[in-house]
Amino acid sequence: MAREPPVDGGDTPGPWHEIVGVVKDVTVMSRKGSGDAVLYRPAGTGAASPMRLLIRTQGAASPTAHRLQAALSANPDVLLPDHVMSLDRFADDEALPTRVFLRVLAVVATVALLLSTAGIHALVSFTLARRTREIAIRVALGAVPRRIISSVFSRAFAQIGIGLLAGAGPGIAIAVAAVGVGMAPGVGVTLAVCAFVMLVAMISCALPLRRAMRIEPTQALRADA
Repeated sequence: MAREPPVDGGDTPGPWHEIVGVVKDVTVMSRKGSGDAVLYRPAGTGAASPMRLLIRTQGAASPTAHRLQAALSANPDVLLPDHVMSLDRFADDEALPTRVFLRVLAVVATVALLLSTAGIHALVSFTLARRTREIAIRVALGAVPRRIISSVFSRAFAQIGIGLLAGAGPGIAIAVAAVGVGMAPGVGVTLAVCAFVMLVAMISCALPLRRAMRIEPTQALRADA
């Protein structure tokens, strides 16, 4: 038996309680010191804070919940569980807000990706279209086609690569966070998006460059004159 100490500096001790156990390292306080004592009272039917009871089962949670309620209903002073679920279901419910946010973010990112790839295609195509005469003249003057192709692609890929590197870091961080809450795509989606953007840039460069390389040198020189 033990009696509670006075509360809030009062002189009257609390009620008597039967001690059923003494433990050393069980606590719900994150900053509890080694010398801090904690008194755990029996939970009554009017307890304000919700309590969670973890039970290891061999099968599904529903049959175990029915057996538990039937066993506890014989004692009216014992709290009865009113919401039983598996730990997987509990984890899913806890992660639901983050999962919804990431799904909305994925939709917005997809729209932004489509708009950005369309802009990349238009910008690269327009830039190369303005250089069509220059490329044709270089071909007419005997420039090696491989060097022309290399200069065009290296410039476009350098500009796009800077943007991909700037966005890959946050993208990978978000992908790792998505995996942590049960969304499967992961880092592979980020790498696939980078590859898709580079493919769009390659096609945007290849088509205008192909047209420029096929222009007759005499036509390019005549147009330049």
